[in-house]
Amino acid sequence: MKVALLLSGQLRTYKSTFVNLKKFIIDPLSPDIYLSTWSETGSSHKELFFNNSEIISKQYLQDFYNTPYVNVEKFDSIFFDEIGDIKVPEKLKILEKSNYKGTLPMFYHMKKCFDLVEKNNYDLFIRMRPDYIINEELDINSFKTKNTLYFNSYDANPEWQVGDKINIGDFDVMNYSCSVFQKLNEYWLNPEGDGSWENHRVGEKLFKYHFDISNKYN
Repeated sequence: MKVALLLSGQLRTYKSTFVNLKKFIIDPLSPDIYLSTWSETGSSHKELFFNNSEIISKQYLQDFYNTPYVNVEKFDSIFFDEIGDIKVPEKLKILEKSNYKGTLPMFYHMKKCFDLVEKNNYDLFIRMRPDYIINEELDINSFKTKNTLYFNSYDANPEWQVGDKINIGDFDVMNYSCSVFQKLNEYWLNPEGDGSWENHRVGEKLFKYHFDISNKYN
């Protein structure tokens, strides 16, 4: 089985998570690796008062992950609020305050990472955050249902979220899952959804809405 590993978003604790990534995904599955991230790694909120952020280059990441498929961009704080012609609605900023800030950068790099894949030469796609830790080997035979996106329900409540930390599926469903970014202006015409907190169109709640309105993907 030919596998593509897509790593998207802030690197943060990428060095410590790489040990398990190599042990449980890279070594047993030998995937082609694609990465889209910011040049500043950022710090995990779990590190509290410690700022362990560093500036990294495309060449460094190509060497570190042993792949030519790397996109690195400089982060600007304005990206919390707008990227290109896509802007976070003022109403959503009020409803979700600081929670909205990860939405645009996250979905942006999901799309940019998938765009690095030029052809559908893969049986399975694994897209995950570089700072997400894997604790066991994946049974790839568990992910054979077409048009279905798998995620870890330990990290997200399936009743009102689709987890963004790790996603697994075929080409078509991964393409759809990574298409949120270009649909944001449409989705944000009604940023509060039905008005309940669980349906605010932000982060993993917005990710669920993206799938709820699909008549093809589960």
